[in-house]
Amino acid sequence: MAQDTGFSSPIPSNLEVMRAVAGRIGRSVGQQIHEADSISVAVVVYPLDHAWYIERALLEEMQQRGFRVTAGTGSNYLMEFGLSNLKVEYSNVRRNGLFGPRVLDRKIIVQMSVKIVPVDPMGAVIANEFLEENRDTILVSEVQTVESPALPVTHGTIPPESFFSHFAEPLVMIGALAVGIYLLFTVRS
Repeated sequence: MAQDTGFSSPIPSNLEVMRAVAGRIGRSVGQQIHEADSISVAVVVYPLDHAWYIERALLEEMQQRGFRVTAGTGSNYLMEFGLSNLKVEYSNVRRNGLFGPRVLDRKIIVQMSVKIVPVDPMGAVIANEFLEENRDTILVSEVQTVESPALPVTHGTIPPESFFSHFAEPLVMIGALAVGIYLLFTVRS
Protein backbone atom coordinates (compact mmCIF):
# COMPACT_ATOMS: atom_id res chain seq x y z
CA MET A 1 0.00 0.00 0.00
CA ALA A 2 1.22 3.47 -0.79
CA GLN A 3 0.88 6.64 1.20
CA ASP A 4 -1.84 9.18 0.65
CA THR A 5 -0.59 11.84 -1.75
CA GLY A 6 -3.19 14.37 -0.59
CA PHE A 7 -4.02 17.26 -2.87
CA SER A 8 -0.59 18.46 -3.89
CA SER A 9 -0.08 19.18 -7.55
CA PRO A 10 0.85 17.78 -9.95
CA ILE A 11 -0.94 14.54 -9.31
CA PRO A 12 0.70 11.60 -11.11
CA SER A 13 -1.33 10.10 -13.93
CA ASN A 14 -2.88 6.66 -13.56
CA LEU A 15 -0.33 5.26 -16.03
CA GLU A 16 2.57 6.71 -14.02
CA VAL A 17 1.20 5.16 -10.84
CA MET A 18 0.72 1.81 -12.62
CA ARG A 19 4.37 1.91 -13.65
CA ALA A 20 5.49 2.76 -10.11
CA VAL A 21 3.46 -0.12 -8.69
CA ALA A 22 4.89 -2.48 -11.33
CA GLY A 23 8.35 -1.26 -10.31
CA ARG A 24 7.62 -2.32 -6.72
CA ILE A 25 6.72 -5.77 -8.00
CA GLY A 26 9.96 -5.82 -10.00
CA ARG A 27 11.87 -4.93 -6.83
CA SER A 28 10.24 -7.84 -4.98
CA VAL A 29 11.04 -10.22 -7.83
CA GLY A 30 14.65 -9.04 -8.00
CA GLN A 31 15.10 -9.75 -4.29
CA GLN A 32 14.38 -13.42 -4.93
CA ILE A 33 17.66 -13.77 -6.84
CA HIS A 34 20.39 -13.30 -4.27
CA GLU A 35 23.40 -13.19 -6.58
CA ALA A 36 22.59 -9.93 -8.39
CA ASP A 37 26.18 -9.00 -9.28
CA SER A 38 27.03 -9.84 -12.89
CA ILE A 39 23.80 -11.80 -13.36
CA SER A 40 22.12 -11.28 -16.69
CA VAL A 41 18.39 -11.62 -17.06
CA ALA A 42 15.98 -11.62 -19.96
CA VAL A 43 12.65 -9.99 -19.12
CA VAL A 44 9.45 -10.84 -20.99
CA VAL A 45 6.04 -9.33 -20.18
CA TYR A 46 2.81 -10.98 -21.31
CA PRO A 47 0.37 -10.25 -22.91
CA LEU A 48 2.65 -8.61 -25.44
CA ASP A 49 0.07 -6.04 -26.57
CA HIS A 50 -0.13 -4.62 -23.01
CA ALA A 51 3.52 -5.10 -22.06
CA TRP A 52 4.61 -1.57 -22.90
CA TYR A 53 2.46 -0.16 -20.07
CA ILE A 54 4.82 -1.49 -17.43
CA GLU A 55 7.82 -3.10 -19.16
CA ARG A 56 10.12 -0.07 -18.81
CA ALA A 57 9.47 0.12 -15.06
CA LEU A 58 10.38 -3.54 -14.65
CA LEU A 59 13.56 -3.21 -16.76
CA GLU A 60 14.69 -0.12 -14.83
CA GLU A 61 14.13 -1.89 -11.52
CA MET A 62 16.20 -4.89 -12.65
CA GLN A 63 19.03 -2.58 -13.74
CA GLN A 64 18.92 -0.71 -10.41
CA ARG A 65 19.32 -4.02 -8.61
CA GLY A 66 22.54 -4.69 -10.54
CA PHE A 67 21.21 -7.12 -13.15
CA ARG A 68 22.35 -6.90 -16.75
CA VAL A 69 19.20 -6.98 -18.86
CA THR A 70 19.73 -8.84 -22.14
CA ALA A 71 17.63 -9.73 -25.16
CA GLY A 72 17.40 -13.37 -24.13
CA THR A 73 20.40 -15.28 -25.40
CA GLY A 74 23.28 -15.60 -22.99
CA SER A 75 21.27 -14.66 -19.91
CA ASN A 76 21.43 -16.51 -16.60
CA TYR A 77 17.70 -16.18 -15.93
CA LEU A 78 14.52 -15.72 -17.89
CA MET A 79 11.94 -13.65 -16.02
CA GLU A 80 8.40 -13.97 -17.33
CA PHE A 81 5.85 -11.48 -16.04
CA GLY A 82 2.23 -12.35 -16.83
CA LEU A 83 0.05 -9.29 -16.34
CA SER A 84 -3.25 -10.66 -15.03
CA ASN A 85 -4.94 -7.55 -13.60
CA LEU A 86 -4.36 -3.87 -14.22
CA LYS A 87 -7.15 -1.50 -13.24
CA VAL A 88 -8.21 1.76 -11.66
CA GLU A 89 -10.98 1.97 -9.06
CA TYR A 90 -12.55 5.16 -7.73
CA SER A 91 -14.60 5.21 -4.54
CA ASN A 92 -15.91 7.35 -1.69
CA VAL A 93 -16.83 10.59 -3.46
CA ARG A 94 -17.15 13.28 -0.83
CA ARG A 95 -16.40 16.91 -0.10
CA ASN A 96 -13.20 17.97 1.60
CA GLY A 97 -14.84 19.90 4.42
CA LEU A 98 -18.34 21.29 4.53
CA PHE A 99 -18.12 23.40 1.38
CA GLY A 100 -14.78 22.19 0.05
CA PRO A 101 -13.96 20.64 -3.32
CA ARG A 102 -15.21 17.17 -4.20
CA VAL A 103 -12.57 14.46 -3.72
CA LEU A 104 -12.47 10.70 -4.18
CA ASP A 105 -10.24 7.76 -3.32
CA ARG A 106 -8.20 6.30 -6.19
CA LYS A 107 -6.94 2.72 -6.04
CA ILE A 108 -4.66 1.35 -8.75
CA ILE A 109 -4.19 -2.42 -8.80
CA VAL A 110 -1.43 -4.34 -10.57
CA GLN A 111 -1.44 -8.13 -10.39
CA MET A 112 1.15 -10.36 -12.08
CA SER A 113 2.19 -13.96 -12.21
CA VAL A 114 5.97 -14.18 -12.26
CA LYS A 115 8.15 -17.10 -13.24
CA ILE A 116 11.94 -17.00 -12.89
CA VAL A 117 13.58 -19.74 -14.94
CA PRO A 118 17.34 -20.29 -14.55
CA VAL A 119 19.30 -21.32 -17.64
CA ASP A 120 21.15 -23.84 -15.48
CA PRO A 121 19.08 -27.04 -15.62
CA MET A 122 19.95 -27.75 -11.97
CA GLY A 123 18.51 -24.40 -10.83
CA ALA A 124 15.11 -24.12 -9.23
CA VAL A 125 12.22 -22.45 -11.02
CA ILE A 126 10.60 -19.75 -8.90
CA ALA A 127 6.92 -18.97 -9.53
CA ASN A 128 4.87 -16.46 -7.57
CA GLU A 129 1.76 -14.34 -7.80
CA PHE A 130 2.15 -10.65 -6.92
CA LEU A 131 -0.62 -8.18 -6.12
CA GLU A 132 0.30 -4.58 -5.37
CA GLU A 133 -1.93 -1.55 -5.11
CA ASN A 134 -1.59 2.17 -4.60
CA ARG A 135 -4.21 4.23 -2.77
CA ASP A 136 -4.46 7.99 -2.71
CA THR A 137 -6.99 10.82 -2.73
CA ILE A 138 -7.50 13.13 -5.70
CA LEU A 139 -9.88 15.91 -6.67
CA VAL A 140 -12.86 14.81 -8.77
CA SER A 141 -12.11 17.70 -11.14
CA GLU A 142 -8.68 16.17 -11.90
CA VAL A 143 -9.92 12.71 -12.87
CA GLN A 144 -9.86 13.51 -16.59
CA THR A 145 -6.30 14.82 -16.35
CA VAL A 146 -4.95 11.65 -14.67
CA GLU A 147 -6.66 9.33 -17.15
CA SER A 148 -5.10 8.80 -20.57
CA PRO A 149 -7.78 9.23 -23.25
CA ALA A 150 -6.27 6.62 -25.57
CA LEU A 151 -5.82 3.94 -22.88
CA PRO A 152 -9.05 2.46 -21.48
CA VAL A 153 -7.06 0.61 -18.79
CA THR A 154 -6.35 3.99 -17.13
CA HIS A 155 -10.06 4.80 -16.79
CA GLY A 156 -12.25 4.05 -13.81
CA THR A 157 -15.92 4.62 -13.00
CA ILE A 158 -16.70 7.52 -10.69
CA PRO A 159 -19.37 6.47 -8.16
CA PRO A 160 -22.21 8.85 -7.27
CA GLU A 161 -21.73 11.32 -4.45
CA SER A 162 -22.98 10.28 -1.00
CA PHE A 163 -26.35 11.41 0.42
CA PHE A 164 -24.84 13.84 2.91
CA SER A 165 -22.71 15.63 0.34
CA HIS A 166 -25.47 15.77 -2.23
CA PHE A 167 -28.56 16.73 -0.17
CA ALA A 168 -27.62 17.55 3.41
CA GLU A 169 -25.00 20.22 2.67
CA PRO A 170 -27.46 22.48 0.82
CA LEU A 171 -29.99 21.94 3.64
CA VAL A 172 -27.38 22.99 6.22
CA MET A 173 -26.63 26.10 4.20
CA ILE A 174 -30.32 27.00 3.78
CA GLY A 175 -30.94 26.34 7.49
CA ALA A 176 -28.05 28.58 8.53
CA LEU A 177 -29.31 31.31 6.22
CA ALA A 178 -32.85 31.01 7.64
CA VAL A 179 -31.57 31.21 11.23
CA GLY A 180 -29.49 34.27 10.31
CA ILE A 181 -32.50 36.02 8.78
CA TYR A 182 -34.69 35.09 11.77
CA LEU A 183 -32.13 36.44 14.23
CA LEU A 184 -31.70 39.60 12.19
CA PHE A 185 -35.40 40.42 12.45
CA THR A 186 -35.91 39.29 16.06
CA VAL A 187 -32.93 41.24 17.39
CA ARG A 188 -34.13 44.45 15.68
CA SER A 189 -37.50 44.48 17.39
